[in-house]
Amino acid sequence: MTFNPDDAGLHQPQGLSAAKQALLKQRLSGRSARPSSSDFTIRPRPAAVPVSFAQRDLWFVDRLHRESTQYNLTATLRFRGSFVQAALERALHTLLDRHEILRARFVEQDGEPFQVVDRSATVAIDVISLRDLHPAVARAEVQTARRQARERSFDLSQAPLVRVQILNLSFDEHVLIRTIHHIACDALSERIFDRELRLLYEAFRADRDAALPEQTVQYADFAVWQRDDQHQLSLVRGRRFWTDYLADVPTTLSLPTARPRPPRQTFDGDLCHVTLSREQSDAVRDLNNRHRTTLYMTLLAAFGSLLSRYTGQDDIVVGAPMTTRPAAALENVIGLFVNLLPLRVQVGSNDSFSAVLSRVREGALEAYAHQDVPFSQIVEDLAPERRPDAPPLVQVTFELNSTTSEVGSAEPAGRSVEDHLNILKEIDTGGVPVRFELEVYGWERAGGIGLTWIYNRALFDRPWVEQLARDYVRLLT
Repeated sequence: MTFNPDDAGLHQPQGLSAAKQALLKQRLSGRSARPSSSDFTIRPRPAAVPVSFAQRDLWFVDRLHRESTQYNLTATLRFRGSFVQAALERALHTLLDRHEILRARFVEQDGEPFQVVDRSATVAIDVISLRDLHPAVARAEVQTARRQARERSFDLSQAPLVRVQILNLSFDEHVLIRTIHHIACDALSERIFDRELRLLYEAFRADRDAALPEQTVQYADFAVWQRDDQHQLSLVRGRRFWTDYLADVPTTLSLPTARPRPPRQTFDGDLCHVTLSREQSDAVRDLNNRHRTTLYMTLLAAFGSLLSRYTGQDDIVVGAPMTTRPAAALENVIGLFVNLLPLRVQVGSNDSFSAVLSRVREGALEAYAHQDVPFSQIVEDLAPERRPDAPPLVQVTFELNSTTSEVGSAEPAGRSVEDHLNILKEIDTGGVPVRFELEVYGWERAGGIGLTWIYNRALFDRPWVEQLARDYVRLLT
């Protein structure tokens, strides 16, 4: 396979329709793409409120893997100044009042999950003092508490699916550890939760009202709309696209494993990092500019090329986690709006990298235009062989995070970049949960591009993944 990034005829998005060029502009600008055909409106709620398709998937995973914790979202927030527990309790309960999903529990009827929103719910705040400990010991205790919080499972039939712990490091420094189950929250929702919690706490600590807009739309409204027959009819064309786009695609990626697969899928992971130099990062961005692609498309094309070399397969499916909020009214709603797009990377033996990148760009734009089709429906239509030892259709994911906040104009003071990068929040000494066999998270910071590789420890060894990561950087270079 030869790599010539200067192949003629690929510097402009030739052959793209006006709609695709508009979508590409949207993706290049960093704004999330919203399906243009969205028909979102608030529908009357039935007596039994359905769950969304993404929630249904997580509910079934929970049924298969009881006591699992791979979908716990845990993060730490630092507070400075004197800690007022009453103000934090009031802030938390105000948040639960504002967002119904935080008061939701999940029940089963005839083998299907439904959500029940309780009128009220209480979050118990566990307060621990570390003031008498040496700072290094206190930091270790924070890491231990965070790991324990993440490794404590939720019962989805009990509300709320939120836990909070306060660690007092000194009179004016406090760490809040909060854990929310993914069935009630996604990465953007975490930021909404944390931002509103800070605003409410600071207001109540100062004995004033918090100026938050009224919450007129709830996540249950999205779930009802998503399940509505009229909306499902509108997805018929999108479902046909995915059936055609993924026709004859291999549904299993044959990465070489260090040992035989366990009989059932496991979720114990570990991670490693690689970082591109500023010069390398600038060169990748220059490649984007010359080929009119996004950074994600370029990194994905290189990733697919790498997987092709390791597997010997010329047709690769990589999962792209996407936040799909189909209407502006849902932008400040807490809930699970994540969808997984199975993107196809085809690598011919004589292809230049430019040819691979061009195909990835074209396919990604088509996929973005049909991102509102739930992944579970795509799998249902393709009907791949179901195996208990591997996830269906997608075994590897690639995601790119930006340090730019999507909520408000700026992140609250004191938050680090790691706090709002979905993957870096999980780093500690106790291992990390892994939902697929290999998950790669790219991130931008201080002009450079970094990559975090999370791998299933039952399948791969760390030296092999580190070599894979080094080969990826070498391939990009």
